[in-house]
Amino acid sequence: MFGSLIEALLTILSIFKNNDAIGFIVTVMLACAVFAIYKVLTIDLQKNLCINGVSNKLAYAHSQIASNLQEELRSASDTAQTYDYPEFQAKWTEYFYSVKPDLKSGRPSTPIEPGSVFNIESLNLNLRNFERVAALFVSVGLVLTFMGLVAALQQSGAAILSAGSNDAEIKASLSDLLIILSSKFILSITGLLCSIAINLAIDQRLKYNRRCLSRLNAALARTVDFLPVEVILRDIKDRLADPEVGIGKAD
Repeated sequence: MFGSLIEALLTILSIFKNNDAIGFIVTVMLACAVFAIYKVLTIDLQKNLCINGVSNKLAYAHSQIASNLQEELRSASDTAQTYDYPEFQAKWTEYFYSVKPDLKSGRPSTPIEPGSVFNIESLNLNLRNFERVAALFVSVGLVLTFMGLVAALQQSGAAILSAGSNDAEIKASLSDLLIILSSKFILSITGLLCSIAINLAIDQRLKYNRRCLSRLNAALARTVDFLPVEVILRDIKDRLADPEVGIGKAD
């Protein structure tokens, strides 16, 4: 049984004896890498459009009138609902309903910092699946290289045995072995290059995603005042201690 399995495996590995097969595999790997890079560069376009659309609505929200700022937020909220981006809409709803007029200035304020809500992780912009794809190319390249090495050693071993004691034929067989072995490492090199190219594309996409989020968070910071919970509680305490609100200070 085990002997049959080994023979079947060696039969499969025999395809690596042909350089044309190696060339075909390299071509397939390169085509897959190009497709992966294309997907990386285009997968988050709808999400980026949503984030940029909301940012554009808030880009000119510099009014000092609180009611105008509230209107800008409502307009941005309407824009967010027009895109098919459930993660952003959920986070936006959480943030939008936390915004209340400040007791002193009347400006929109919230105890939620924008960066803690709108970030790479919470909005599913991390591209982890493609990072796994990049790592997979390296692993596949190594596996295919070792399979090619096994096939080359098998072929050269048979050639050396058939050469017998003929030194010239043995040297020729060893020379062919080295040439064959060197060609198999092309698979590892291809896998590594594909992985590097995909990782570069991922880095560019992540940089763009961060720029979009940075622009959104900056626009929200201009429109809505961030008031930590401690500040809100202190203001409430001060108001309750103020005699003008109907509750006098303790004697």
